[in-house]
Amino acid sequence: MCDSELNGLEMISEAATGLPAPIKKDFLKAMMGMLGGLSNIPAAWVRRSTQGIDDTTKGRSLVASELAKAVAKEATLDPEILQAAAEVYLPDKVRKTKNRIHVAQRAADYVSGMTEDGANASAPDEDWMNLFSRFAEDATSERLQDMFGRVLAGEVVHPGSFNLRTLRAISEMDQ
Repeated sequence: MCDSELNGLEMISEAATGLPAPIKKDFLKAMMGMLGGLSNIPAAWVRRSTQGIDDTTKGRSLVASELAKAVAKEATLDPEILQAAAEVYLPDKVRKTKNRIHVAQRAADYVSGMTEDGANASAPDEDWMNLFSRFAEDATSERLQDMFGRVLAGEVVHPGSFNLRTLRAISEMDQ
C-alpha cells in the first residue's frame, strides 16, 4: 500500500473516531461495502484507541466481582451484616410479607391465650384490614410487630376496639 492510500485510511479512521456509536457502526459498514477488506484497517485503528479503556474496565469488573464474592462469604459469618444485606437486597415484597407473617404469628399467640368465650368475635372490616395490613408490613421491629399482633387479636375478639386513627397513631409511636 502506498503512502497516499495510508493517509486516506488515516483520514477515514480519524473521521470515524469521533462519531457516536450508532453512526460509527453504520459508517464503517458502508466503508466495508465500498472498500472491501480495507475498511478493517480503520476499524482496527478505531478499536485500538478504545482497547486500553475496555481492558481496564474488564479488569476492574473482574476484581470487583471477586471482591464481592469474598465479602459475601465473610458476611455470612456475621449475623448483623447478613441481616443488613437482607434488608438491602431482598425485594420489598419479601420483607413486607415477612413482617406481616410476624404480626400474624403474634396475633395468633395472643388470641390463643385469651380467655374470652368469643361470642362477640368477628373478622375486622375490609377497610380496617387494608389499612392494618399496610401498617403491619412496615413494622420491622419486634416491639411494633408485637403491638400490632395485640391490636389484631383485640380487634378480632372485640370488634370495633381500634379505629383507623388509632392504627395510624400506633404506627407512628416511638418509645
